[in-house]
Amino acid sequence: MFGRLRYRLRLGQRYRTLVLLVRRPSSVSDNRSYPALCKRAASNDQVFATFKSQAAYGAILEHVPCSVGSQFLELALRRNPEFGLLLDRFRQNDRIGKPTVCDYGEYGQFSATTLRYVKVLSDLLGLFGALDGMRIAEIGAGYGGQCLVSAQVAQWESYTIIDLAPCLGLAERYLTTHGVPAVRFQPSGNPDAVGPCDLLISNYAFSELRRSVQDRYLDAIIRDASRGYVTCNWMTPKSFRSYTVEELPGLVPNSRLVPEEPLQAKGDVVWIWGT
Repeated sequence: MFGRLRYRLRLGQRYRTLVLLVRRPSSVSDNRSYPALCKRAASNDQVFATFKSQAAYGAILEHVPCSVGSQFLELALRRNPEFGLLLDRFRQNDRIGKPTVCDYGEYGQFSATTLRYVKVLSDLLGLFGALDGMRIAEIGAGYGGQCLVSAQVAQWESYTIIDLAPCLGLAERYLTTHGVPAVRFQPSGNPDAVGPCDLLISNYAFSELRRSVQDRYLDAIIRDASRGYVTCNWMTPKSFRSYTVEELPGLVPNSRLVPEEPLQAKGDVVWIWGT
C-alpha cells in the first residue's frame, strides 16, 4: 500500500514538474490557481463578492498584516494630511470582495492592502506631483485596487492595466462596478499595444516576471515611460533569470533605487525615475 502511495506521489510530482516546464509560466502569479479564481470572480456573482478572502487570492494579494497597514496609514497621513478627509473614499476599495479588515481606531476599519495602495498614492504624489492629465500604465494590477484608490484624487487622461487575461476580466468588472473612468485593459501578451505613458507603476509584479518577459516590457513600455515607480521583491525561481537589484539602475537612464518604506521583505526596493 505505502509503496503504491509513494509511487503515485513521485508520479504526481513528475507530472507537475512536466506541466511547469511545458507551460513556462510568465510570472510568480501565473500559477493556475490565481488566474482561475480571477476568471471565476469575473463571471460569478458569489465568487466576486468574496474573492479577496479566498486562499488562492491571498497567496498573491490581500495578505498584508494589520500592523503593517498601521505603518502605511501613518506614513500616508504624515506626508499628505489632506488624506484624512478622504478616508471614506479610499475605503470604497473594501466594499467588494470581503477582504479581512483591521480596526485602526479613530480612522475606522480598513484592509491593510487598501492602506498599502493609499501609501503608494502618497509616494506618487510626493515624487511626481498631481497625476491629473497623465497617461498611466500599471503592470500587474491585480483587481485594480491601486487604480481605484488613485482615482479618488486624480483625473488622468488614461489608465492602462496590463495583466494576465483572466485577471483583466476581474479588474474590468471591479473598476466598472466602482465607476472608475478612462481605464483600458491590455493583455500581458501584447505590451506593444499600450502606447506611450507618462507614468509607469508596478507593485512587485515586474520583479516577479521571467527575464524574457521583463525584456518585452522594457522595450515596449518601460524605457519610454517618462516617470516610473516600480516596487521590487526577489522571490522568483532561479530558472526565471529575473533582473537583479544590481542590474535595475542600468536598465533605464537616470533611474535610481530607494528603500521600500516600510520594508516588507529583506532587500525590497522601489525603482524610480523621472522625479
